[in-house]
Amino acid sequence: MLKKQIILLLLGIFISGISFSQKNWYVSPTGNNSNPGTIEAPLKSLNTAVSKAKSGDNIYLRDGVYRESINISKNKINIFAYQNEKPVLKGSVLMTDWTKQGDYWKKDVAIQPQQVFVDGNNPLQQIGWPWPDNVASGGATKRYHSQVGKDLNDMAPGRFFWTEGVLYIWLKDSSDPNNHKIEVSQLKAVLVLRQSVGSYIKGIRIEHSNVNTFREQGSAVALGKDCVMDECVIQWCDFGGVSMGDNSKVINSKAIHNGDVGIQSSGNENFLIQNTELAYNNYRNFYSQWHAGGFKGATNTWGTIENCEIHNNNGSGVWFDYCHKSAAEDDVDGDNFYPIIVRNNYFHNNGTGNYDRKEIFNNATILIEVSEQAYIYNNIIDTFEYRGIWVSSAWKSFFVNNVLANGKKGTFFSIDGGASYVDWAWVKEDVIANNILYNNQTDFEIRMMPDDNGKKFYDNICQNNLIYRNGDKFYFKYGSLTKTSLEKWQSSTPFGNNSISKDPAFSDALYHLSANSPCINAGHNVINNIIKMDYEGNNRIIGPSVDMGVFESDLGVNKEYNALLKELTVNSGHLIPFFDKNIYVYYDTLPDNTKTTPEVVATPVVANATVKITNAENVQSDNILERTTQIKVTSENGIVNRIYKIIFYSKNTIGIETLNEDNIVVFPNPTNGLFFIDDTDISKDLKIQIVDINGKLVFDKKTGNIDKKYTVDIRNQPNGTYFLIIKNNHNVKIHRFIICK
Repeated sequence: MLKKQIILLLLGIFISGISFSQKNWYVSPTGNNSNPGTIEAPLKSLNTAVSKAKSGDNIYLRDGVYRESINISKNKINIFAYQNEKPVLKGSVLMTDWTKQGDYWKKDVAIQPQQVFVDGNNPLQQIGWPWPDNVASGGATKRYHSQVGKDLNDMAPGRFFWTEGVLYIWLKDSSDPNNHKIEVSQLKAVLVLRQSVGSYIKGIRIEHSNVNTFREQGSAVALGKDCVMDECVIQWCDFGGVSMGDNSKVINSKAIHNGDVGIQSSGNENFLIQNTELAYNNYRNFYSQWHAGGFKGATNTWGTIENCEIHNNNGSGVWFDYCHKSAAEDDVDGDNFYPIIVRNNYFHNNGTGNYDRKEIFNNATILIEVSEQAYIYNNIIDTFEYRGIWVSSAWKSFFVNNVLANGKKGTFFSIDGGASYVDWAWVKEDVIANNILYNNQTDFEIRMMPDDNGKKFYDNICQNNLIYRNGDKFYFKYGSLTKTSLEKWQSSTPFGNNSISKDPAFSDALYHLSANSPCINAGHNVINNIIKMDYEGNNRIIGPSVDMGVFESDLGVNKEYNALLKELTVNSGHLIPFFDKNIYVYYDTLPDNTKTTPEVVATPVVANATVKITNAENVQSDNILERTTQIKVTSENGIVNRIYKIIFYSKNTIGIETLNEDNIVVFPNPTNGLFFIDDTDISKDLKIQIVDINGKLVFDKKTGNIDKKYTVDIRNQPNGTYFLIIKNNHNVKIHRFIICK
């Protein structure tokens, strides 16, 4: 459910690579460190390759497991998975020769392990505290929520305990560990680039760090300035998955099943987390009021989190804590701009945990705490616990055009306007507007908490929101007072102007608006000059006012405002296999060796709309932007804009033959999500990928030899249009299909 523009990024992943001109080094688990590091004679150790590499060099990892801790201080060292192989860096050590002692087994292990895995990523439960000194910090605030046992007397099936250089384990089925693969975390961080500038990591899986034993509470991966992680999976690490650096990026990746937090940042500037999954973090059950969940930012960090799926984290989905760089610089007027941006993300099922409700007061799907200049917009927050959004001592921030739906029963607030509990901080100049609060079972929909003298809570806006429950009563909180209806909230407080309580009339489960939705043109234009695009990349204000929610609709706009295309053809229409006025990004095949930019003809739905075509600069370029033709349509009155894009590629551009979809049969089509692929041309070693209409990769699998027909099951995906991409070493085929349940 990501922006349509992300298709550009995905296509870049599918058909292009990172281009560096210096030496290539190759590493394989079957290599030898005395080898020259060529493809024919690879090195064995990544550390050896790093020691030999110079700035700008590429290191290619072959398939297999590398049990190393790598610290890179050189600049622009690029580490890539070789082709489509899946190398794994692990901070664990394989251990054998276990000795039986009563019901459990033991082995001498000098370093305290934070994790023990059995036959893959199946962790045992640690007994005792995760720190060697068993200290709970912060006075009454524990860092570890619930200590499980203290010593060997608390051993049971599925547990491990370490003390005085001996590791004791008891498998869940009480079997002999010598008959299983036992991986024990021993190495500190797995990949450290903190002193490196501009390094690029792509296609690597990273697991099993052991940072807590060294009391660092850091991450398996530590990025330096301008470093990038692309298409990586960081999972089952003992504390954090990734620590960001200044101007660093984590894109197209996954940070999942980590001990405490998926990604964290402390004091780092202008980071980017994009098109990344943050899920199932804090599996070790650290205290979520201290530090846990999908993302945690602290100490004046700032940056952007966009187009991500953030779900099922045991704690907050995104938490910025004490991020106020402008205030820290005594910039009272806020002239310095250090924005926190959380936009176009899909949150669901965060805050899950077996905590007592009284002990989990600080959780929220999105928590902005003692922070400033936060821009929280175009987010879907579904099936949340405790709070959907919490404005906790935050100022000069915008919480607009979000959808908060299906909040669980017993949850505190859908949106908590909060209060200032820090002596010097405020809740001031915040805007809560244009949000849709739908079908929640929270105690209160919105809470605003003014102080007695008006010195710490002032100049806040909370209006133009839609609140709806199907037949159920809902409440608001104003200070200590409970307001039992929207009307009472509006009449007795300074908040709630132009808010409504009506069925939002969604057209689908994705929260698009139908033509009769009361949300259309019902928002507050305070977002003008702040938010340019909606969740799918369409212009944010189309009609006289912005719509409520994450999607902007042109269904309620006068006809003359229309900026859609009726037809789009290339070279008389023989290249584009289909056109849909509501799909804005296309990719098209050119005959081999074509250098002339194809002729594009675009016809608007409304004749008086203007069309501006910016042709591709060079259809043979390696730069995807130079191969893109852009068609901008502007409505007659100049208010509405739509941008369509065609991305061209050919054999000379990507080094493979690209075919049309003529020989692919997807049946049934439309489908309920379970369908078959019948391909008469390529039938072995396939890579099958499926992208939804918003650009999100929802299926990615490499097959072995198949006999013409292949079964795909994506019944978990919602109704809509999808693109099927089939690749092998010689061909690429693209096919469109529809899920309709």
